[in-house]
Amino acid sequence: MEKQRRTSKFKAQVVLELLKGGSLEELSRKYAVTMSEINAWRDEFIQNGTDGFKRKPEEAKLSRAERKIGQLEMELELVKKKECHSGKSKKEVVMRLKEAVSGSEGCHCPMTMILSVAGMSSGGWYGKPRHKENPQKRGRKPLVSDEELLAAVKKKIEAVPFCGEGYQKVHRRLKSDGVIASKARVLKIMRENDLLSPYRHKQAERQKKEHTGTIITQEPDKMWATDGKKFFTIQDGWCWLFPVLDQFNDEIIAYNVSKTGNRFAAMEPVKEAVRKRLGMVCKDICKGMGLSLRADHGSQYDSHDFKSEMDFLGLEMSYSFVRSPECNGCIERFNRTIEKEVSSINTFHSLSEVEGAISQFMEQYNSKWMLHRLGLKSPIEYREAYETIQRAI
Repeated sequence: MEKQRRTSKFKAQVVLELLKGGSLEELSRKYAVTMSEINAWRDEFIQNGTDGFKRKPEEAKLSRAERKIGQLEMELELVKKKECHSGKSKKEVVMRLKEAVSGSEGCHCPMTMILSVAGMSSGGWYGKPRHKENPQKRGRKPLVSDEELLAAVKKKIEAVPFCGEGYQKVHRRLKSDGVIASKARVLKIMRENDLLSPYRHKQAERQKKEHTGTIITQEPDKMWATDGKKFFTIQDGWCWLFPVLDQFNDEIIAYNVSKTGNRFAAMEPVKEAVRKRLGMVCKDICKGMGLSLRADHGSQYDSHDFKSEMDFLGLEMSYSFVRSPECNGCIERFNRTIEKEVSSINTFHSLSEVEGAISQFMEQYNSKWMLHRLGLKSPIEYREAYETIQRAI
């Protein structure tokens, strides 16, 4: 998705609100702009003022004007030299102008400019005469006939020790051997003679990285996980849930329920989790504490805005392997739980009903849901037991 351009007036308005005491997080939410962008705008505004946001095109315009003047001077020289060769054919005029050197630039003139001044098309200059033996076929005669090309293709396919190579690789190998033919012509020859390979790798046969490590931490707030989960409502259609989970005890730190599942909706629970754990949201608040955020390669988490916002907070991203959901197994298991306990047994009419049901479940989950890996303790019970041990130490 192409990044939206912001005008200097819009940037100045946001920065002025920030300088008047506005909350950086609230402005980010209000204008759908990342906190890192607003912070950069503020620094630029302080350094250069409002004019710092505006581009200064004078130098670019001057450079373009100088190039245009140089082209016009070169073209004028060619017109004068053309007049010296009046009475000659266009081809002879082009030959003379090709040998000429521009006095203003000290180099040969471009061929397109020479042909334009001489009034000759590129096809008339570069083209070859039609062959009488095949008058019905227009265009230049290929250097390699269809029969020769077919023989070369068959020979190359037999010589290669691999099976299933397509026309592009065959074309590349032919080119390396000095057989001149376009890719489109190689494709046509191979298709007409049933030489294209129909073989395709199945999804299951593709290689993928195996996850052999562990994602469970021995201390809280060392690795969080986040993911998106969709819920269907009769009135509002599909809605989204974005939870943030601590992989130490599978506790849901924060979550966001919204109609849209874009990158800004995915940012909200992360910022809320930072506020709950660290007391505030500001630049580099998570830096140096060894905290990382595990996410998959969804469009929200791979977006530039999401990554820049995590950089702004000092929160390191830890992406799971492609087609390896076990890399993000804690949050995936939670998604399965909430699917079983909430969405599969309820029919929601609106987004507000979804919010109410999820809010009630989250409170019960953290305090009462027992996990086998925690010794049949709830996430809060496990964290409190850990804190008790740490205080005793």
